[in-house]
Amino acid sequence: MHGGRDSLHVLVRQAACGLATVRCVQGPYRPEGKVLMYSDRLTLPAASLVIADPDETVRLIIPVPNVENEVEVFGDGSREPDDVTIVLQGDESW
Repeated sequence: MHGGRDSLHVLVRQAACGLATVRCVQGPYRPEGKVLMYSDRLTLPAASLVIADPDETVRLIIPVPNVENEVEVFGDGSREPDDVTIVLQGDESW
C-alpha cells in the first residue's frame, strides 16, 4: 500500500483467490477486528473518491464533501487483505 498527495493505492486479494470487499465510510470510525494499515492526509483533485481495480474493469466514483481529507485504511494486516475499510474525515460531513 502506498499513498501520494492525491492518490492512495491499496493492494487487496487477487481475483483468482476470491472476492475482496472495500468499504468507504465517514470518520471518525474504527472497524472492529481490523488493524490500521495506513493513515495520512489526502487531497483529492475533486470532491469525489474513485475506487477502481488496476485495469479499471470495476470503477466506482463516490461523491464526498471534502477535497482535503484525513484518510485511514483498515484491514486484516495481511499484504493482500480480502476486506478493507477506507475512512475519510474532513471539515464537512456527508
